[in-house]
Formats: sequence, C-alpha cells, structure tokens
Amino acid sequence: MINRVFVDTSAFVSFMDCKDPYYDEALQTFRSVQQRNVEIITTDFVFDETITVVQSRVGHGAAVSAGNHILNSTVITLYWLDTEIKLRAWEYFRRHRDKSYSFTDCTSFVLMKDMGIRHYIAFDGHFRQAGFVRFR
Repeated sequence: MINRVFVDTSAFVSFMDCKDPYYDEALQTFRSVQQRNVEIITTDFVFDETITVVQSRVGHGAAVSAGNHILNSTVITLYWLDTEIKLRAWEYFRRHRDKSYSFTDCTSFVLMKDMGIRHYIAFDGHFRQAGFVRFR
C-alpha cells in the first residue's frame, strides 16, 4: 500500500494549466491520490518552480491559487529543505553529469531516499531514470 507520494513541478503545473498536454492525466492522478488517501510530499524548491512556471504560462492569479493550494492543503506536506540536503543534492548533481537532472530534481531525489518514498507524480523521465516508480 502506498502511503506517501512525491509530487514534482510538472504534475502541479499540469494540474493548474488546462491547456497542458498532461492536464487530464494530472486530474485523474490527483483524484486517485485523494480516493486512496495518499499523503502528498513536496518541497519548497518544487513550490518555487511551480508558482514561477504557472505565472509564466497561466498568469499571476493562477500562480497565487496554486501557491495557496499547496500551502493550505491538508493532504500536501511541504518540506523546507535544509543545508545538509542541499549539499548532498549538490554532490548528487555533480556525480550525474550524464543526466539532464535539474538541481531541484536532485534535492527531490535525496529527500525521497531519506524518507523512503518510492513513488512520484511527474511528467518527465527524470524520476524514473533515478530509480523511482510512477504513481498510478
């Protein structure tokens, strides 16, 4: 049974942008999370990316809505990354020069490993490349 799932920027953005090619899939996936009573884990770095991308694509009002939803949700736990995780993520980033991981991806991978989270919601291949399993 899956108790927690990590949610990356691409999933939040797809959910907030009805013109996004993954919008319908994001909607279905988040409904499944809700029905299965799964806790969503994300980070302040993902929060930052999400509101920045949503503002760029959809507008300021949608970005504020996305930010408020993440900050006020009872099913989303927002982790504020500490220096130790960032430094370990930096080492991870440096070691994986053959991948196109962003630094934010690397912070997510380190946190997920620390917390024992195997499942993610994202619409790029980076989490799969890093050995995690897509939530279905």
